[in-house]
Order: sequence, then C-alpha cells, then structure tokens
Amino acid sequence: MSAEPSVMNALEALHNNYLIGHWRNHPIEFIFEFLIFSVVVGLIAGYRGAKAIDTLQYYAEQEEKARSRAYERLWNTPHWWVLAMLVDQWLRGLIPGDGMWTRDNARSLRQKDKSALQQLVRMGIFPLYIQDGHGPRTVVEREGKIDQWGRVTPYVYKQSSQRAVFEFVVPRARGWMIEDENVMSADEHRRRKDDEPFMAFVQMLVQSKRIRRAARWRTTASAVLCVNLKDLPKKQRERRQQFPKARMPFPLRPVNMVTKFPPDPELPTEIGNTSWFRYLLPFKRDRILCGGYLAWKMEKILHWLRYGKLLTEIRLPIVRIEAPEDDEVELDKEVLLIAQNLDLDQEGWDETLAKLDLRRAYFEEDIEPLE
Repeated sequence: MSAEPSVMNALEALHNNYLIGHWRNHPIEFIFEFLIFSVVVGLIAGYRGAKAIDTLQYYAEQEEKARSRAYERLWNTPHWWVLAMLVDQWLRGLIPGDGMWTRDNARSLRQKDKSALQQLVRMGIFPLYIQDGHGPRTVVEREGKIDQWGRVTPYVYKQSSQRAVFEFVVPRARGWMIEDENVMSADEHRRRKDDEPFMAFVQMLVQSKRIRRAARWRTTASAVLCVNLKDLPKKQRERRQQFPKARMPFPLRPVNMVTKFPPDPELPTEIGNTSWFRYLLPFKRDRILCGGYLAWKMEKILHWLRYGKLLTEIRLPIVRIEAPEDDEVELDKEVLLIAQNLDLDQEGWDETLAKLDLRRAYFEEDIEPLE
C-alpha cells in the first residue's frame, strides 16, 4: 500500500521536472505549445457552451411558438367579449407579441397611453393604427445595442413633425350607409335597430356635423351599398324584378365616404429626417417619413390585422381620421369624447361576464389565465 503513493509522487515529480526543464531549455517552443493548447481548450469550451445555449434557445423558441399558436387561436375567437378582453390585456402589456395586428400597427398602439383605447375597445371600437400630432421634436427612433456575437446596432435619432392620425374599425356600425328601405331581412332590421347608435356615430364623424372639434378633421369611412344580394338598393332591386335574366352589378368593393375636407394622398403625415448622430439632425434636409392617405388601403382590413376572424371575415366600416395640421392632439381621446356623448359606453358591456368568457377561452386553449 505504501508503494502506490511513492509511484504517484515520482510521476508528479517527473512531470514537473519535464515542464520546468522544457521551459528552461526551450522557452519559445513552450510558449507556442501552451498557446496552441489554450486555444484548443478555449474552442472546445466555447463550442460546448454555444451548443448548450443553442439548445436552450431552441427549446425556448419551440415553447414560444407553441404559445404563439395558442394565442393565434385565441385571437380568432368567435366571441366579441373575448376579443375585447384580449385587446384590453394586450394594451396593458400582459399578452406578448404583436397581438392580432401587423408589426408597424402594433408598434403604434404599444407606444400610446392606453386609457382611452381601452375604453373604446369596451364600447366595441377596435383601434388599428394611431399617431399623435406634434410639432418639431427629437426622439430616439431605435435603441443601440450589441448582440452576443459582437455586432453593433447604432442608435437612430429622429427629428420630425407629424399630423395626428387615428384608424379604427366599428363592427356594430356595418351597413351604416344602407337605407332602411333597402334592407329586406328581418334579422338585419333588428340588428340595425340595436346598433343604431354606432351607425349614428360613424355618420356623425363622416359628416362632421354637430361636432365642433371635428369640423376640420379629414375623415373617411369605408361602406358597402348593400348587405347581400337580397338587399340591393331599391332602384337596382326594381330593375332586377323587371329584367330577371339581366346581369346586375353587385358592389363588392366598399365605397369610401369622406368629409368636406377629404384626405389628400399628396399630404404626408410625417416630415423630418433621421441620423445616427443627434447633433447632425438640424443640418439635414427634411424628407417624407410617412406618406399620406391611400384609398386602396381602406378596402381590406387585412392591411392592419393578421388575426381576428370576427373583424376580417365580413365587411366592416373602417374609419380614418387625420388632423389638418401638426398640432398637439390625441385623436383617440377626442373620438372617445364623441362616443361618450352618444352613450356608446352604456351599450351592453358587462365586465364580469367578459372576464368569465375570457377565462373559459384560456382554459380551452390550455393557457394559464393572466389575471
């Protein structure tokens, strides 16, 4: 038993003597070999560490994808109250990602004060895009960062002035432009009677009557001339009865109704410049950062939304409001005041039942309720 420690001591002494002798006799070779050994060990350790990180990232990405698919099914819910509560929770930052909106539209809503938007959602008015108006102002457009591979993303500063823009959809105002005499369905008549305040709300915005604060807004709203083939306008319906075999035009594309100050495609909503260096902004020439109104965009709500079958599968009125100048104005709060004057906040919203419906939807998708 005593021989084994002595052998180990001898081997250790021999090893130490070899290293010391090698260092004394060939210092340059020793340093070179040591550097090679260190690089190899570092590469192996780095590879194993990166592989472990990639594995963790892979599982995290898979978990996030599964969560996103579950939320995608939630956003396509067939229940209005569930959709309204989902939007409310997303506005409060409880639901990750871009929600049911496309990236730029989600970003515009995420940067806003949420109080007015939350109240509008409870009324049945769903925001699509918003931009507050202001004069010349310098902000950080993009934060600088350094990623794990050492790639540098510089800061981007923006100096601009912009006009206020607010785009939203009013589901309960569908068919607001159709006259009652052109509606043949009894169910549609009952629905229109229940939703009359919402139709009056859209008509008031478009006509800009009895609203002093909206007198100079540039407002447009999409509308269809009939609900379905049975609800053609009266003249077309009479002509169909007179010539039953003739081909009759059916207005599938929505008609955009505008105010006396129609949106101007040539009038940009944001003008300014951007730079990596903040103090160069005053010396750069202004350019158009965000263009003006696009009529074709009002035809499809899918330009704003990725999910939300309740909003995308039927024709719903899309309303766009522009302020005429770059004044300090928040259009969501202005629209909220108009809606409150029409008592839209009293139209059948029940917070308790809405939360119960949302909790039930979470359980059906096997998602832990957020509150």
